[in-house]
Amino acid sequence: MARRNKKKIYSIIEPIGNENKLSNIYDFIMMTTIVVSIIPLAFKETNAFFQLIDYITVSIFILDYLLRLLTADYKLEKSVASFRLLIK
Repeated sequence: MARRNKKKIYSIIEPIGNENKLSNIYDFIMMTTIVVSIIPLAFKETNAFFQLIDYITVSIFILDYLLRLLTADYKLEKSVASFRLLIK
């Protein structure tokens, strides 16, 4: 069961084609997050709203990184054991 969910997550975050609607939504969310994360950098002063944007966008980027780390063995097309050897 967990392996099937992991494969599903991989198919969403690493699209092979344009046929996956969830993958397209994920890509749109990530692109929007990138653009929104740049907004506070355009201003000299900071405020609570800009800090909130930073916290939210950084949280989304961390989640994306963790999902990619979780599914890296599919990207490498090797087993989980070989991935663990790679990161040591």
